[in-house]
Amino acid sequence: MLTWEHIEKMIAHQQFIREKAEIEYKEAKNSVPKDLWHTYSAFANSNGGFILLGIKENEQGHFPELLISGVNDPDKVIDELFSQSRSEKVSKSLLKDNDVKIFQVENKSVIAIYVKAADILDRPIHLNGDYRLSYVRLNSGDHKLTSSELRSFISSYSQKDADGRIVPYASIDDISLSTLDKYRNLLKAHNSTSKLLTLSDEKLLQEIGAYKKDLAQNSEGITNAGLLMFGKHYAITSIFPHFFFEYYEEAGDVKRYTLRITDFDLEEGNLFEFYLKIVPLIQELGKDKHFKLDNLTRTEENEITDGLREALINAITHADYFNNVRHLKVIKTKDNKLIFENAGVMLVDIPTAIAGQRSECRNSIIHNLFHRLGLCERQGQGVRDIYSYWQSRNFNSPLLESEIDYTKLTLTFQSGMIADFEEKFTACFGKNFSELQPIQKDCLLFIAFNQGKAMFAELAQKLPQYPRRNITLALARLKEKGLLTSSGSPRKQLYTLVNLEWIITEKSQDDYFNPPFDQLDKASESKGAPPKKSKVKQVKQLPQNKANKLPPK
Repeated sequence: MLTWEHIEKMIAHQQFIREKAEIEYKEAKNSVPKDLWHTYSAFANSNGGFILLGIKENEQGHFPELLISGVNDPDKVIDELFSQSRSEKVSKSLLKDNDVKIFQVENKSVIAIYVKAADILDRPIHLNGDYRLSYVRLNSGDHKLTSSELRSFISSYSQKDADGRIVPYASIDDISLSTLDKYRNLLKAHNSTSKLLTLSDEKLLQEIGAYKKDLAQNSEGITNAGLLMFGKHYAITSIFPHFFFEYYEEAGDVKRYTLRITDFDLEEGNLFEFYLKIVPLIQELGKDKHFKLDNLTRTEENEITDGLREALINAITHADYFNNVRHLKVIKTKDNKLIFENAGVMLVDIPTAIAGQRSECRNSIIHNLFHRLGLCERQGQGVRDIYSYWQSRNFNSPLLESEIDYTKLTLTFQSGMIADFEEKFTACFGKNFSELQPIQKDCLLFIAFNQGKAMFAELAQKLPQYPRRNITLALARLKEKGLLTSSGSPRKQLYTLVNLEWIITEKSQDDYFNPPFDQLDKASESKGAPPKKSKVKQVKQLPQNKANKLPPK
């Protein structure tokens, strides 16, 4: 994710990364470019991004490059920018004083603008009062939403907590009581003294949010959440005609799948029956040799099985069931991936979701139904916990994607590599390896994945479940046992496996690791030239409340 530090570094070195999902360049010699607002809308409706004015593309030669052309009167352009942002040009002004900065390099001015992602209640950010002029950022381009995409987009943001609405004319006759009994049984297993267990079916549904009395509207009945979770299939599809979920395991080229389960294959095709059918299948993947863990048998739950269950519940609770696209899909691919896909764009940006900093659950009642059973964490922590569980034992990060009408989470298995390395370590070092503490084994396994060598900083980043001091002590102990060697200064020691050539028999999987932001200095060094660095200074950051002095929109 780009930051102001990256922007300043690029301008200082006059080496600009190519346009991508979070950065756009425009020449803007004397005024605000008309197409800037397309990018503004696209960034606001996506994950935010930077717009740099005063940059042009030199198309001469085989490899076009970006050059600083400069903005002639940056103060005038900035005044124009804020004036237009507070006019009917755009549906919402998102720019604040510290979102716009001026940098000067070799007597040329560059204006950097940060457009934040808009709040869900303000989306879609559109132009000229016309919802049809709504854009999203896809890769390096601004794309106007098609009519169907716009409907999906508006549905994704306008249907939050719609699972609490009452379904007209629905009654308890539309509820599968056998499904409700299964819910009771899990509730009893989680909390045998729960007062909910003594309630009648009608009272239980009301207490858990599946049935509701709306005093303001003088109405009562089954909620959307109650119907989706416990309803009979015919009743669900009469209200949600596009309702659909499936799980399948990919096969070879001739046959598409070896196992496929859809809502039509279940006795009652509701969400809770889908969960009960699918969760054992995906959790079993967390108990085989791909995830062989210390002191755990293949029948016990562990960090991986917890992460898989959380991923399934996360997809169910965040799907947009009011959309006209298929709602839920879980796929076990033939190349050792598990994909969870649900309808609807994410309601928070991806970095915020991973950090667990803010909660925006699309279907809060459905989430609470699972939470009552102790099956998931509190709202806002789901994605964070999935990342934590997965990284703690797999040394790779999940891949989370969110597009106009769907969200997809991909979890990659290690293809048995953990077990393979453990077998090699046992054969090579015997009890010196098998009797190691878990943290010591994890250090060795990560170093093996990292082509047999690693710095302390890499280990600390990829093993976040352990305190840094404990990692330091573990590395020292591994050196004492003769399993590792080290070289370099005390602060930058490189740790290397003993018997490296025998243990690392093939190239490690580089794509399991997320490289840091490319250091721009290295770009020049790789060409055999010293890094080019111009003197750069931020000559102006807008004074406080400059934007607020403009006429109100």
